[in-house]
Amino acid sequence: MDTSEVDDSRRIGSVKATINMFGERITDTKYSPKKGYSEKQSLRTRDVHHARLDSDGYGESRRAAEPTKAEAEAELCKAKKVVKDLTSRIADPTLKAGAQRGDMETMKKPGRIKEESVADNGMADGSPYVEIMKELEFVKQDLSRLKLDMKSVLEEKMVAEKEIEGAKLKMLNRATKAENIRMEIEDANEEQVLVELAKIEALKEFEAIEQQRQLETKQFESRLEDNQKQKDGIVKEIESAKELESKLAYAMSDVGMLENELTVLKEQEAKRSGSFSFQQDEKEQKSLLESVGKELEEAKRELTLIKDEGSQFMASMDVIRNELRHVMEETERLRKAEDKADTIIKNLNSKLLRAKSKLEAVAAAEEKAKAIASNLTLTLQQLYEPRV
Repeated sequence: MDTSEVDDSRRIGSVKATINMFGERITDTKYSPKKGYSEKQSLRTRDVHHARLDSDGYGESRRAAEPTKAEAEAELCKAKKVVKDLTSRIADPTLKAGAQRGDMETMKKPGRIKEESVADNGMADGSPYVEIMKELEFVKQDLSRLKLDMKSVLEEKMVAEKEIEGAKLKMLNRATKAENIRMEIEDANEEQVLVELAKIEALKEFEAIEQQRQLETKQFESRLEDNQKQKDGIVKEIESAKELESKLAYAMSDVGMLENELTVLKEQEAKRSGSFSFQQDEKEQKSLLESVGKELEEAKRELTLIKDEGSQFMASMDVIRNELRHVMEETERLRKAEDKADTIIKNLNSKLLRAKSKLEAVAAAEEKAKAIASNLTLTLQQLYEPRV
C-alpha cells in the first residue's frame, strides 16, 4: 500500500470526527429559551417573543451548521470514492490469490517429492501472497471502519433533518400565532372605532346637557330675581300695614277715651241745672260725636282694607314660598343631573384612556408580529431553497 492510500484511509477515518464535530456544533448552537419573564406580561406578547427568539436561534444554528454540513457531504463523497477504489483493489488480489491456489493444487499431483519441492518453492514464492493477504485484511478493516463512519454520518444527518422538521413545525406554529395576533389587532381596531363613536356621542350628549343646564340656570336666576322683588314689595307693604294698624289702634284707644269722657260729661250735665246750656252743650257734643264716629268708621274701613290686603299678602307669601320650594327642588335636580353628567364624562375619559393604552399595546404587538412574520417567511424560504 502506497502513501496516498494511507493518507486516504486517514482522511476517511477523520470523517467520523468531522461528523461528531458537526453534531456537537448543532447541539451547541441549539437555542435554549430564556426563563424568568415578568408575570405581568401577557401570553400573547410572550408567544411573540418566543417566536422571535426561536426564529433567531434557528437562523443562527442553520447558518453555523451550513459550512460544516457542506464539509461533511464533501467528506462523504470522498469516502464513497475510496470505497469504490478499495472494492476494486480487493477484487484484484482475490483473483490473483485464486490463480495461485490453482497452480499449487496442480503442482501437488505428481508425487511427494514434487510436493516437498513445490512446498519449498511455495515457501520461497509465498511471501507475495502473505503480503497481499495482510494488505487485504488491512483494507477490510479500513472498509469496516469506513462503513461505521458512514453509518454515523447518516445517523447524524437523520438527526439534523428531524431537527429541521421540528423547527419547521415550530415556525408554522409561530406563524399561526402571528395570524391570531393579527386578527386580535383587527378586533382591537374595531373596538377602538366603537370607542371613538361612543366618545363622539357622549360629547354631543354632554354639550346638550350643558346647554340645557345653562338655560335652566338663567331661568332660575330670573325667577329668583322676580321672587326677590316681590318679596321686598310684600315686606314693605306689610310694614306699612303694621304702621297703619298701630295708628288705628291708637285712634281706637282715643275714641274709647272720648266716649268715656262724653258719658261722664252727660251725667254731670244732667245733674246740673239749666236746660238751655245743657241743650247747647248737647249739640256741641253730638257734633263732636258725629265727627268722631265718622273718623271711627273711616278708620274701621281702612282697618278692614288693611286686613284684606294682609290676607292677600299672606296668600302671596304662600305662593312665593311654594315657588321658592319648587325652584329649590329644580336646582337640586339640576345639580344631580350635573353630577351625573360629570360622572359619565369621568367614566368615558377613563374608558378612553384604557382603550388608548390597549391600542398602543396592540400596535406594539402588531409591529412585533409583523417583524416575526417577516423573519419566519425568510426562514421558511431559506429552508425550502436547498430542496428546490
